[in-house]
Amino acid sequence: MLSRTETRANYDAVRRGAAPPFAGPPSGTAGVPSRRGVFGTFRSILIIMLIFAALPYIFRIFKNPKSLLVIAVAIAIAWWGPRIVRYFKKK
Repeated sequence: MLSRTETRANYDAVRRGAAPPFAGPPSGTAGVPSRRGVFGTFRSILIIMLIFAALPYIFRIFKNPKSLLVIAVAIAIAWWGPRIVRYFKKK
């Protein structure tokens, strides 16, 4: 957003106090509503409960705890890796 020269000039003018603040979302927000709410929290709790319920079956399939740890780390990297990369690219 601030890479455009016109938008950047308006932003700088507001920060200096030379212009009234624009009526819109506060600077730094994407303008996207939060996906988290009652149902998001419920879904997170449900996923955690399902994982704990599936643990006995997972331990039957993978007898070696080290292999289970390697699989868990691989899943965590696949899940959170793109989010972490996106976070650092924004900075």
